[in-house]
Amino acid sequence: MLYSHTILKEYRTKAVNEKLLEISSYGFVITDMLHCMISCVITNTPCIAIDNISGKIGGVYEWIKSNGGVMFCEDAKNINDYMIDQMLSFSEITNRNNLGEEIKKLEILFSKGWQ
Repeated sequence: MLYSHTILKEYRTKAVNEKLLEISSYGFVITDMLHCMISCVITNTPCIAIDNISGKIGGVYEWIKSNGGVMFCEDAKNINDYMIDQMLSFSEITNRNNLGEEIKKLEILFSKGWQ
């Protein structure tokens, strides 16, 4: 998910789109990164989000927990077969056809914030 080099401003939209498309290609994601969890919500990619030392994931999860595609876990040791089965089931019924529309919304948001 991370780039090993700096992304110049004129390539940011392309880089974000590429990462969103990459995330949307997965059946489900397990992450302890806040931006990855948010990207999963944007792309309707099922996600098990593991809290990190800052507690940010748990805090943001409270805002998005009504999204059925994200499960929260305080510790990776607590991930179990039931959670994985739930994410795989959600992945099978999730419609990701509107990803282009979601990316357009992000482009507008990012362009306003990065000018």
